[in-house]
Order: sequence, then structure tokens, then C-alpha cells
Amino acid sequence: MKSVFVSAGIAVMAAIAPLEARAASFSQLYVFGDSLLDAGNLFRASSALSPLGIPQSPPYAQRLSNGPVWVEYLADSFELEPALFADLLLNPLATDVSEGINFGVAGASTGTNNTVVPDFPLDTGALAQVTAFSSLVNFSGVPPAEDALFVYLAGGNDFAGSEAMPAETDITVPLQNTSAALQALVGSGAKNILVSSLPDLSLTPRFLGTPEAPTLSSRVTDYNTALSALVEDFVSATPDVNFIDFDLNGELLNAIANPDKFDFANVTDACLTDYSFPIDLDGFTVCDTPDQFLFWDDFHPTTQGHKFVAQAALSQLDGRDPDPKAVSIPESGMIGGMLVLMTAAGGTRLLRR
Repeated sequence: MKSVFVSAGIAVMAAIAPLEARAASFSQLYVFGDSLLDAGNLFRASSALSPLGIPQSPPYAQRLSNGPVWVEYLADSFELEPALFADLLLNPLATDVSEGINFGVAGASTGTNNTVVPDFPLDTGALAQVTAFSSLVNFSGVPPAEDALFVYLAGGNDFAGSEAMPAETDITVPLQNTSAALQALVGSGAKNILVSSLPDLSLTPRFLGTPEAPTLSSRVTDYNTALSALVEDFVSATPDVNFIDFDLNGELLNAIANPDKFDFANVTDACLTDYSFPIDLDGFTVCDTPDQFLFWDDFHPTTQGHKFVAQAALSQLDGRDPDPKAVSIPESGMIGGMLVLMTAAGGTRLLRR
């Protein structure tokens, strides 16, 4: 394993509208996973290595959407500003991480590698992200706050695959990676862990109606079923840890079945078209009404899509029924960041509160 998150010295917010006050409250937020959680980490890291960041922005907003992703709305609801791990690595002494860290990286698998940038000189998979967090806790000797919230979502890239990484045909390895990640979080002092199911990838514009869609849907379903059972095992084995089994897939299916409820006019097509990911300088086409689209590109939600996911997660944390229209969409903004490891100089500031 490359020394992505364990080697010292490797260098590699959007203005979010306030959310309504909530019953649940957390003093720190730690995020681990892929593009559905990446608030700009891949873009910031790739920008440090080349003149052009990934994803190209515009049309993207430095994350694989046209605005904030759902954990950004989540953070705002708790009045938190988690640091981006890339910022921490690029400028460790000036980065305040007292309110948590977003480790998420677009393209992350459940293991250690990245499907978007497979030859990236660092390990950026979800398990590597958690390993980084554990290393920082061990280095600082300071555990996370008792009321810190941890969010984990990974696996989509394992089953979707890419030109550089074949799709997983079995759920065993992704499930083992997830189990190892959750065990490491518990071992590092996490007391509140939200584990999200995978969205049904067969319903994204990339796979909708294709021959592989039924098989892909079946694998995601099998993984989600096994993931729920895994979470139940952790609940039994670690009664002092609050595990939240969040059904993101159920929220996606609800939005597709009831688009009017979420003010969506289109839940099947991508708003962004004529564009080759990750880099295409020749042009692209953006729909006139992105807030009415569930999908931004052929695989990722619009920020409007992320908004209702955040609302559902917040409602579950609060123990009440979700209101899909209760979260405001910001008018503009950019966020930066990526995933790598911080220098030893910054390590002592990791989990202070």
C-alpha cells in the first residue's frame, strides 16, 4: 500500500444557506467515501499536480455536481465547517480541523485505490481514508469528540467499475473493506457512525436501460442487504456506539417514483451532456433548469438531488419524517480540497476541540 495517508510531508466553502434548527447536534463531522461525499478533495489535489483540476470546473463546481454535496448541507445544519483533508495537507499549520475533516475523494473504492485516477501517486480509497484518520488519532493521542458524527458511504465505484478497474462481480471484497473501515472507526473512538446504503446505480443515466443494468441493480441490492446485516452486527457487538443505518437508496427510489414531491421535472437524464469525464476542453452542454434535474452528469446527482438526501439524513438523525423542501440551495460558491496525508507539524492539531 502506498504511503498516502501515513507518510508525513506529502503535499499534494461554498456559502451554504442556513438550515432550520434541528434537535440532533454534533460538534464534529468526519466524512469517508467517494464522489457523493467529496466536497472538492480530488479537484484540489489534482490542481496541485497539474494546471487543470479534476473535474474540470466549470462545468463542475470543483466536486462531481453543480454545487454542494449532501454532507455539506449536513455540516451547515450543525453549524460546522469540517476541514478538507487536501487543505490540511497543503497548509497544515493554517488549517483548523477542530470541527472535523472531510476525507471523501471522488473515485474512491471501498479499498485503497481510486477508479477515476488509478495512477494517482497516493491511496485514496475509503479504507485508506479511515486508515489516515486512525493514524492521525494515534499520532495526536486525542480521540474525536464524544458527540462527533462520522459518515461513511462507499462501494459505488467498486460495482460500476471503470476502464482502469473492472467492476466487482461479488460483494465479498467491498463488504470486507467496509467492515474493516467501520471497525477501525470504532477503534479510533467514533461513537456516532452513519452508514449509508448505495444508490441503485442501474437507475443513473449511465446505466439506465443498458444490458448490464439488471445485474448491477442486483449486486447493489445484495450489497445493501448485507451492509444492513453488518451494521446490525456492529450494533450488537458495540452497544456503546450509535450506528445509524441510512437508506440513501430508498430516498433515491422515492424521488424517482415521486418526482413532483421533490420538484424534479426529469429523473432519468443528465443535465450536463456532450462532455467526456474527467477532462474535455472541447465543450459541453448544460440544461437550462438544473434544479429540476435529479442527475447532473450521467452518474452523479445535482446539488438539488443532494439537498433532499441531506434532508432525509437530518430527519433520521432527528427521529422524524423528512421534508424534502426544508433545505435551501445556495446560489453559488466553491469549495476546495482533496485527500492525502498531513505533515507531522499539523498532526498535533488534529482533533482538538
